[in-house]
Amino acid sequence: MLKLLLKSLRLLLLVVLSGRLTVSAPQPVERVIVVGDRTHGTKEIPYSNGLTASKAIIAAGGYFDLSRSPVVLVRCGELTRLDMQAILDRGELDKDVQLKPWDVIVIGLGIFRGK
Repeated sequence: MLKLLLKSLRLLLLVVLSGRLTVSAPQPVERVIVVGDRTHGTKEIPYSNGLTASKAIIAAGGYFDLSRSPVVLVRCGELTRLDMQAILDRGELDKDVQLKPWDVIVIGLGIFRGK
């Protein structure tokens, strides 16, 4: 048994010294924001700190008339209507929502019937 252990240790030492030992860790799944409407389909935008709803929409290619189309943020199953007219037309940047990983922005599907 001792012979086998010594042989295994010698082999391990050879592998380490030869530089042929490679250790890798799985890469984390990329965190994304999904932006979509029925005309343009969906686009995945890589998440980054400071990403807002308007920046994500622009990165997804922009949309023709956001002031007339409902824009909804879906976060953890909850729907929040975004006032894109206030953000883009009137410059009320305090209403531009900071996004979190895995948020979804839906444009113009009429799924939101709230305020």
